[in-house]
Amino acid sequence: MDCQGLAINTYYACLENVHETASAVYECIIKTAVQEERIMNEATGNPRCDITVSGDGTWKKRGFTLLFGVATLIGKLTKKVLDTVVKSSFCQACNVQTKKKEDAIDEYNECNESHEEKCTINHEGIAGKMEITTDIRRRGR
Repeated sequence: MDCQGLAINTYYACLENVHETASAVYECIIKTAVQEERIMNEATGNPRCDITVSGDGTWKKRGFTLLFGVATLIGKLTKKVLDTVVKSSFCQACNVQTKKKEDAIDEYNECNESHEEKCTINHEGIAGKMEITTDIRRRGR
């Protein structure tokens, strides 16, 4: 077959559509799982919103030099995943821009402002605090 490949812009547009759709489906599934956990919790005589969960986290790298981590909460009664959190202390775009900072500070500041919404860094501080801050954030949900 002599098929031409996708243009890079078309590829990224398709990728964005897949990401948005998968994220929407994920949110619906998580909301349903939380509702099921609350209903089962209430049926056992406990307060509806006072659910018991089990949590676990994993990292891309062992030790306290990690850049990425994932944590998951599982409901005690339904045994379903109720929440997941991905923590990152690294962003490739920020890394590239930091290298350019010395050459063109004005361009760096302009790119930095437009990049803030898309930045993948959502954890600051030492790596050992990543799991703790993830647990605190999830308790507030």
